[in-house]
Amino acid sequence: MNNGVATITWDSVAGQVYRVQYKNNLTDANWTDLPPDVTATGPTANKTDVVGSLPQRFYRVLLVQTP
Repeated sequence: MNNGVATITWDSVAGQVYRVQYKNNLTDANWTDLPPDVTATGPTANKTDVVGSLPQRFYRVLLVQTP
């Protein structure tokens, strides 16, 4: 996290499409999508999220499409 912007990086496979979701609290019932989806171009992929001054945010990455 840097200046209120979180960068999420994960291992990926080029050409696969990933969806990042978040919760502000782990006890929340649902995850919220962080659009748009990310198409990986190499062995790692990343997404940024402007979180401002939130004290915490939890993320998960889903594989939504394979070539």
